[in-house]
Amino acid sequence: MLNKIEKISSGATKCGLDFKKLLDGQDDIKEISEFLGITHDQTILFACLVELSLQKTVTLEHLARHFKCSVIKIIILFNEIEELVRKKFIKKCYNERLKQGKLFGKGCNKLLIVDKIFGNLINNRKFAFNNTCHASHKNSAPGQVFAFYGLTTSLNLFQMPMQFNKPAISLADQVARLKSRGLKIADETEAELCLANISYYRLRAYTYPFQDNTDTNHAFVISISFDDIIELYKFDRRLSQLIFAALEKIEIALRTQIIHHWAMAYGSHWQLEPALYRDPMKFANQINSLQTEINRSHETFIEHYKNTYTTPSEPPAWMSLEVSSFGLLSQIFSNLKKGNEKLAIANHFGLNDLSILENWMLCFSNIRNICAHHGRLWNRRLTAHIKFPNNPQNTFIAIRQIYPYKLYAALCCVQYMLNTIIPANGFKTELIDLMKTCPLAQEKEMGFPANWLDENFWK
Repeated sequence: MLNKIEKISSGATKCGLDFKKLLDGQDDIKEISEFLGITHDQTILFACLVELSLQKTVTLEHLARHFKCSVIKIIILFNEIEELVRKKFIKKCYNERLKQGKLFGKGCNKLLIVDKIFGNLINNRKFAFNNTCHASHKNSAPGQVFAFYGLTTSLNLFQMPMQFNKPAISLADQVARLKSRGLKIADETEAELCLANISYYRLRAYTYPFQDNTDTNHAFVISISFDDIIELYKFDRRLSQLIFAALEKIEIALRTQIIHHWAMAYGSHWQLEPALYRDPMKFANQINSLQTEINRSHETFIEHYKNTYTTPSEPPAWMSLEVSSFGLLSQIFSNLKKGNEKLAIANHFGLNDLSILENWMLCFSNIRNICAHHGRLWNRRLTAHIKFPNNPQNTFIAIRQIYPYKLYAALCCVQYMLNTIIPANGFKTELIDLMKTCPLAQEKEMGFPANWLDENFWK
């Protein structure tokens, strides 16, 4: 660990980071090192991070660039530092110092900042990376990858306390702001009407790729109009509606197959049998979630069962799993043990590999939720990556050199599933027609290859 810290701190020094703005000399570094019970090199590294946090919001990319090392090395380093925290080594030294009354001098504000950051770290914060983020974070920054956004959201370690003070602004001011940033607006009254029904913040997801987001002014970097942005928004909405309708058919078919096969083999309440599941802890959590969804359901058939039958207290699978979310259904299916029932379902949908079906269900449920909550879809980087079957039973795409986290990959799988459910489905035709209207040459942002229509799969 020390070697890695030395390399990173050395790289940071070569980068010209001014540690002296934070730590005024070696004596202060020594004091902090002794106070926290960590090494001189570790202290320098943390000082670098604090210095960076004073300048900008820190991401792993920032750290890697400033420290002249790879993002992977940064992750490894933090994982090792986390181990020190987990073993309470730092906390022990810190608390002993507090008991002894050995605090930093009150006249040194910069040392108090470091004190506060470390105090939060070891007493209140969980030092861990989170490579997922809330949907609103993704929507607010489309087209740019924040693979480790959790560094500045869940940790709050390197981000100094900052009060949010942005006021709400009128529709007229919103239009004026967009115009001042370079967006062409032919009819300001019409633009205000649009913003009265589609919020400025929601449209931000569609203007983001065309702006300089490293500048606080967010100037538009290409010539583009408000009408162009609205057309992109409308296209994304039509795309979402098309996919949502297709996923509805797939979800219902999967739900039907799962309920039928296990009910025929194990009876009406098979979903409650622990022996059918691979992971007992997951089973317990999933059944608890299922119970929650049953309890909040107002479906007539659920109410009828509760008012009519006393044993078993829970409704049968064909009722219970009808009110479960697609996401929970996906989790339950994934946790079921491999057997004839699972293989039969995969075979029904033209797949020979169970892991592919499990993966597709997870991906489909995520996309379905984006559509259901009216989220941006067109250029989204999907959190669950599509896996492609090596030996599908039916025709599939031949060109596999595509991004598994882009929408096109998922659309190929949607079409494949629909071909087995409704061979004469119109999804292919509707998608092709819709893509002809794609504005601003955004096909690539969805992962569509230039020659995708040459595939026999789409003919």
